[in-house]
Parts: sequence; structure tokens; C-alpha cells
Amino acid sequence: WEREAERRGLSNFKTSPEAYAHFTDEKNINLFGKFGVMSETEMRSRREIFFESYRKIKNIEARTMLEMTIRDILPAVSKYVGELSESVNARLAVSKSIPVSAECDIIEKLSELIAKTYEAHGALARVEKTAITKASDEEAAFYYKTSVIPKMDALRKCVDSMELLCSREAWPMPTYGDITFRI
Repeated sequence: WEREAERRGLSNFKTSPEAYAHFTDEKNINLFGKFGVMSETEMRSRREIFFESYRKIKNIEARTMLEMTIRDILPAVSKYVGELSESVNARLAVSKSIPVSAECDIIEKLSELIAKTYEAHGALARVEKTAITKASDEEAAFYYKTSVIPKMDALRKCVDSMELLCSREAWPMPTYGDITFRI
């Protein structure tokens, strides 16, 4: 997800909304003003810009995750499970004694992960839908941090688990290994 956000020219915010919520505390305004770093107006503007940017970037990241999951990842993994299943059936048609336990185990694990991923996708879609209704950028930023990002993490965990079980050819995008060692 981060790679896609980077590709689109978006930085991954490391600063938390909690930190920026206190950016314009009186003591900070006095400190920055005393040393001529920036005025109160500049500080309030930066705070406002931070919350607006945080909201927009987290919205884009969440929507990108949702789109990639439903359009790329789930179809690719489902297709791979189907191919493995066909392979198991073809081998068993030749002889019932051919060992297929590894493939059957992968099929079961991936099938469970497909269901969990779809469920996590739905949970993320629901909280993202709520996030976009927040009245202020600051309120939305805190909602993204406390509600949306944990759902994004849950979805990512499912997808990462599927990536480990899929063949390189079946996976719809470069793996971390591909990016690290092959590009």
C-alpha cells in the first residue's frame, strides 16, 4: 500500500495528529514567536494544513487498499486456489495414492484467508465511509488514526499472509523480495 502511495507521490505521514493538536498550544506559540521561527498565524495555518493533508492522504491510502484488494488481490488468489484445486483433482484422477496434502493445506489456508480478507475489506470500507463524513479535518484525522488505520492494518495482515502462500506467478504485483532484490 505504501508503495502505491509513494508511486502516486504521497508521503507516508509519520507525525501523529496528537502532536499537531498541541502545535498551537500557548507555550509553543510563545516559544516559536520568541525566537522568530514563525508567527501564531503561521503556526495555526500549518496546523490546519497538516490536518487537511493527513485526512486526504489517509483517505487515498485507504481507498487504494480497498481498490487493490477487490480488483487485484482477491481475484488473483481465487484464481490460484482454483488452479491448485484443478491440479489436485487431476493428480488424484491418475492415482488416489499420489500425495496432495501440501496443496490441500495451501488451498485451505488461502480459502480461509480469502474469507478473512473479504471481511477485513468490508470493515475498512465501512469505517472509511464514516471517515469521509467527519465535519472537520482535525476530527477526521483523529478518526483515521483511531479507526481507519487499525482496519487498514488488519487488511494488510491478511493480504501479507496470502502473499506468502501464493506463487510468484500468481501474485498480481511485485513482492517485497522482487522490489528489494530484482529491481
